[in-house]
Amino acid sequence: GYYSLNDKMSEILKSPEGQAMFRELMGGLMGRKAMGFEINEGMMQMMGGFTVLRLLTLMGGMSDKKFTKEQLLGLNAQLNQIKKV
Repeated sequence: GYYSLNDKMSEILKSPEGQAMFRELMGGLMGRKAMGFEINEGMMQMMGGFTVLRLLTLMGGMSDKKFTKEQLLGLNAQLNQIKKV
């Protein structure tokens, strides 16, 4: 009944709490170019079919923002506090 790293972004973004969490998390990447693509709201919507883990892995490969195992576990713990819509 709660979200995790294995849930799709589109599902998590249905929740106001999930939206707020990812706006803060991805805010540092918005507007940047990575591998020739600008990371913007439209691109984030296209990635809605990706799980959080897959998206963070891709974002880490496209920028200088890499996520450690501890950060991923912390993010998962935060997601585990958000009830699924």
